[in-house]
Amino acid sequence: MIAIYVDDFLLFLSNISHIRTVKENLKRHFEIKDLGEAKWILHMKIERTNIDDRMRKLTISQEQYIETILEQHGIADCKLAKTPMVANLQLPTLIEAEIDITEYQRCIGSLMYLIICTCPDIAYSVGVLSHHVACPGRTYMQAVKHVF
Repeated sequence: MIAIYVDDFLLFLSNISHIRTVKENLKRHFEIKDLGEAKWILHMKIERTNIDDRMRKLTISQEQYIETILEQHGIADCKLAKTPMVANLQLPTLIEAEIDITEYQRCIGSLMYLIICTCPDIAYSVGVLSHHVACPGRTYMQAVKHVF
């Protein structure tokens, strides 16, 4: 699999000759600029590894994005957890928010972007925590930090 930037488009094809054909066809109808092999897109790092002549591996990673959001939320020094959520966590519904609602919502939004792109394993935990975005408490934020 090869990823190539062409203007605002990213082409993913398994064969370089197919990419050349697509680019030539696009050139007939549009003015395009080939920006070469893609390295980044939407906060995702793209890496291509040749395992052997027939086997290639394409991986995407959001490690840098994760480090950035940890710093933004003041938890860059957090420890690695074995699971995204503590077992049997009880999150009672609150009448009034105990913490900054906007900060909690930003954290949930950052986690949702990770779910969509590269971390579907945190979907259940974030889904549970997102039920409380209108009125979060301290326990909720501790659970969000556990997911991070």
